[in-house]
Amino acid sequence: MPAGHENDARPHYNPGMKDYQARPVELDSEMVAYLEETAKQYSLADAGKAVRCLINYARENPERRDEIFSEVRCLGC
Repeated sequence: MPAGHENDARPHYNPGMKDYQARPVELDSEMVAYLEETAKQYSLADAGKAVRCLINYARENPERRDEIFSEVRCLGC
């Protein structure tokens, strides 16, 4: 395990996977719950995998980029 990850709480962390980099992302509790529920529903490893799926979808569908990102959505405002 790489230095600094000895106590990594991520249950499915695998240093042999792609060049994944831990990045802090601010999410409210409803967003976290949504990602965790989605991960469970689709048998994904964890909420991080759910986020990667969303990012991959956006990257694989450039024609939907404006639809995804141009409108500011704030469900918790």
